[in-house]
Amino acid sequence: YNLVTGLGSVDANKLALAWAASRAATSVTLTPSSTQVYQSANVTLTAVVTPSTAKGGVTFSNGSTNLGTAGVSGGTAVLTTTALPVATNSITASYNGSGALANSTSPAVTVTVSQAFTLAPTAPTFEVTQGSSVDATVTVTFVSPFSGTVNFTCSEPSTMTASTCTVPPAINA
Repeated sequence: YNLVTGLGSVDANKLALAWAASRAATSVTLTPSSTQVYQSANVTLTAVVTPSTAKGGVTFSNGSTNLGTAGVSGGTAVLTTTALPVATNSITASYNGSGALANSTSPAVTVTVSQAFTLAPTAPTFEVTQGSSVDATVTVTFVSPFSGTVNFTCSEPSTMTASTCTVPPAINA
């Protein structure tokens, strides 16, 4: 830097370090709506960012899998998901920081997702010739202590324009 002319070059590394050091510290606390759920159940993840004036976003992750990002309002970010697999899941919330506030990540919380039921068809595939039909029996076995309703749906591949799918009514465990 030349004191007389005021010309020089910026040391980008020193500037970045000084800017990062000037950002205020933050912290994130993560609370799940439940720590034990059955597959496909909603889990609401609530992240509280301190200070409560934080703006920006919080990214929710299951290990290295991104579950989604939610905006921070009043220091709180909320994400509802059904994307947790049957397993013991380790969930974190990471505040992405802002110009004045530093990044931070919550301690991991555990959400255990259990299998609610199993499905067992009488055969792995069913061959149907054009113009005929087939009855496919699928046995539903509930895993104790699951209590709830299982709804059956049928979707048809776009290449199967002439097929018809009929499902049984919902059943309760």
